[in-house]
Amino acid sequence: MRDEEVREAFREFVLDLLSFSFTGKVEAVDEQSLTATVRHGDLPYTANFKSIVDDKQEGLWMVPAVGSDVFCVPEGQSKERFMIVKYSKIDRIYFEIGNTKCNVTGEKIVLNDGNNGGVAISQKVIDEIKGIKDDLNSLKNKITAWVPIANDGGAKLKADLATWLTGTLPDPDPNVIINTKVQH
Repeated sequence: MRDEEVREAFREFVLDLLSFSFTGKVEAVDEQSLTATVRHGDLPYTANFKSIVDDKQEGLWMVPAVGSDVFCVPEGQSKERFMIVKYSKIDRIYFEIGNTKCNVTGEKIVLNDGNNGGVAISQKVIDEIKGIKDDLNSLKNKITAWVPIANDGGAKLKADLATWLTGTLPDPDPNVIINTKVQH
């Protein structure tokens, strides 16, 4: 088959698919079966919203919002099974590849099961570590700057360290360090 014949065959295939494609409004969503009921005119159709289908049930899918407008095309050669390919609004995106899962909503992102809590905000953690290092460096400077004085038994060192020893480092505030909108 020459390039021109392939292009023409593909063009005819696409036109045939488009003749069975339609826009409609999502009336219901079944996340267990990964389908939505889409009304086109007076007729309800069941349309798949999973983008990649395989035996392991891995893939990417966008869950359409009820009431949103969608564009559906026939799934494969079937003129009875449809797949949503364009959305006016989605409620969430979900993907699963191997042991990795990700669920994205308008509120947050959850990686895998989310049991490890929120993700640390790196700059906030760096600021906490810097505070600890600064405090330790202050102690080191006081000790290294100390010059023994004869017969004082370390009283001068104790006096120099008194202010450092009475100060306490505040406990880190998890609400500042952890971004709860991203959980892992």
